[in-house]
Amino acid sequence: MNTLKANENIHKLKAEGYENLNKTLVNECRELNAEINKLQEEKENLTKCLKESEESCKSISNTLVEIKEKCSSQESLLSQHEFTIKDLKASSEVEKEMNKELNATKNELQILVHTMNKDRRVLHNAIQEIKGNIRVFCRVRPRTPNKLGKAMCNINFLDECTIEVGKFNGYDSVSCSGKSKGTRQEFSFDEMFPATVGLKNIFVELALLDQST
Repeated sequence: MNTLKANENIHKLKAEGYENLNKTLVNECRELNAEINKLQEEKENLTKCLKESEESCKSISNTLVEIKEKCSSQESLLSQHEFTIKDLKASSEVEKEMNKELNATKNELQILVHTMNKDRRVLHNAIQEIKGNIRVFCRVRPRTPNKLGKAMCNINFLDECTIEVGKFNGYDSVSCSGKSKGTRQEFSFDEMFPATVGLKNIFVELALLDQST
């Protein structure tokens, strides 16, 4: 009995040790399960990140391919533009030379025009001197609206240079010297302009005199 009691005590102590060990192992197992769960979550997160990284890498690769194609097209365009610029530079040099020649020709023509203007003025002045430096023109002014109903002088245009003026009442007029002027008088000018001639035609005729300097 003593031996059995002693064995029982020993087995009780072992059982208590095993129970404590079991509790310790259970706690460790729980901790390991928690760590496994964390690791599983980290694995899932890493898997998601990996998929996202792969997708972004694919999109970046596609973008890179497009950029390379654009670069190749831009390089071809750049080469074409370089050739165009060279052609434009060459044509610009040609145009510069042509502009120099045209400027020289323009200067020569300006000098020639200036000389011709001088000669023209000299010839025009000579023609005006032949015609007469002083000329008297006469223009009959048209009636104004407020004088349409009033009696006016009788005017007759005998020719391009002579006008005849008659008194509307038929009486003789007397000059300052006491001599009778008669009912009609003639006046001669270098040129006559009746009332039917407009100012434009008169200015055309006078323009020839304005050129004389």
